[in-house]
Amino acid sequence: MATLTLTWDNPTPHPTCGYKAFYRRNGDPAYTEVDTSGSTSGTTTVTATIDAPACIEGYVQSNCCDDSVSTQLPFGINTYGTFNIDITIDVGIQQFVGVITVAEPQPYDLDVSGDINYTITGNPFTAAYSMTLPAGDVSGSSYLGVVSSAAVIDSYDVQASNPVFDYGGELQQFDAILTPSYIGLYWDGTTGTTWTGDPAALPSFNIQAFNITEIDTGTGLTLQGDMLCSWIYDSLYNGGVTPYNLITFEVSDPGNNILGSVTIDPTTLGLRNTTIVLNLADNSYPLDDTTLFTLETFGSDGVSIGTHTFYLPLP
Repeated sequence: MATLTLTWDNPTPHPTCGYKAFYRRNGDPAYTEVDTSGSTSGTTTVTATIDAPACIEGYVQSNCCDDSVSTQLPFGINTYGTFNIDITIDVGIQQFVGVITVAEPQPYDLDVSGDINYTITGNPFTAAYSMTLPAGDVSGSSYLGVVSSAAVIDSYDVQASNPVFDYGGELQQFDAILTPSYIGLYWDGTTGTTWTGDPAALPSFNIQAFNITEIDTGTGLTLQGDMLCSWIYDSLYNGGVTPYNLITFEVSDPGNNILGSVTIDPTTLGLRNTTIVLNLADNSYPLDDTTLFTLETFGSDGVSIGTHTFYLPLP
């Protein structure tokens, strides 16, 4: 459990009946309401106890009494957490041993890879390693390779860490059970949560559904469909100025055929949704869950800010 704290500047005039705040975990079907009388000046803060960690979205309204409320002021939170990795040498069996720990269990496996720098009688060596923290666990250990009992570890790092989403690919597919509790994990060493402005890189991003709109009756192949995506914006990247005033999603198949694209305005915070219409370009790469597609994100200057492979959800 955790405490959600929202603070906002009070409008003028002050609403007679205070404020209504609504929030929910990403993917939850309904909002929870919190009411507050607020203050006649300055700022207002409301707190609530939530299931955490999770990505959260919602909105705040002024309450002018008698069921009269203002328009919604949306907000969003993309939640991140750290994982720790510890690598030692078990001299008895002459193996590197790695241990990953996290504060909160996650619904997806976490793959981690990097390098181990070590010396043997003063001579430097580097060994690559990879290990997986199973879904639902807060710790996991793995043997990472044979090494001399005379070796001494100097340092180790994390080169990559990625969740293993259900159904494969680098983008999660919406699941009413698993999606709400997912957060972005990063190594508590030298890596961080640096964001490039790419919505698809946010832990809240998921593919909601793929709705087929046209089928070839002769071959049974899907000719067109709508890919529904959602995510939560918690801030404007670089103030939302050019080239981050417009974001374009572009989907291609393994043959580099562009199947569809859409451009969105990223300057509204909170829960966001978009639909990318996909059109079959090559029968070798059907519009179904067997093809590994690519989603690339661009700023308004046409420069790529993110690339992700993914599979379509089953219709």
